[in-house]
Amino acid sequence: MRRISVWAVSLLAVAATIAVNSTAMATESNPNVVKELVGKIRYTVAQTGEYRGEEDWRLTIHPDGSRTIRMTNPIKATKIFRDVVLQVDKNYRPVQAYISHWEGGIQRGSGFYWTEGSHMNSLVKAPNGILRQSVEVPERFSVGSRPQGPFSWHVAHYDRAKGGVQKLTAFTMDRVGTSVGSILGQVRPIDVELLDEPKLTVGAGTFDTLHFRIEKGLELWVDKKEFITVLLISTEVGPALRYELVSLREKTLGD
Repeated sequence: MRRISVWAVSLLAVAATIAVNSTAMATESNPNVVKELVGKIRYTVAQTGEYRGEEDWRLTIHPDGSRTIRMTNPIKATKIFRDVVLQVDKNYRPVQAYISHWEGGIQRGSGFYWTEGSHMNSLVKAPNGILRQSVEVPERFSVGSRPQGPFSWHVAHYDRAKGGVQKLTAFTMDRVGTSVGSILGQVRPIDVELLDEPKLTVGAGTFDTLHFRIEKGLELWVDKKEFITVLLISTEVGPALRYELVSLREKTLGD
């Protein structure tokens, strides 16, 4: 019995040591990370609430002020699944991006994009072969990668002091498909206007927001503090679609 008791005490001591070490690991800071947020966006038909898909994202803010967001994006309505990574510098200028696109049980392609000076470069693997592209971009521009988490970054260069309708620049990509160049991007102007600054309640909570109109068919509410998408309403094609932030939390190391 004494041997069993000693063994049990030793086992408890080991367990306690592991627990202490685990707690230390969980609270230890990572030198590459200032803050991390984890969120979920739900896609629905605005009028009926019909579920169309969702998006899980994880945002990392680095010591140099740059941001990296990673997204998984299953869409029930169109049978599409995307994996996307997008990084911007401290001024929200795109640094690099990666997209993998699945549709109908087949990987339709993937693409890597990176900014080099005044050019956005693309290397795409599509069903029709390897595609390369290099297009000129201005100092201030954004990247449209389809998931909505970083959609707010399209308006990061809006001059709030100036106000009114402003013409910003976006590098946007079509979905990855079978047509030549379908995942390659194009540089285009977008009209953006700040409408108001309301307090908005959604599934993830209540936020102080900036409310923008983009072009004619998009309305966007952005959280002032973290500059993430809180709500996006699209009336571009067909019935109005709602993209709502339904959960948000700050991630700690080890959770």
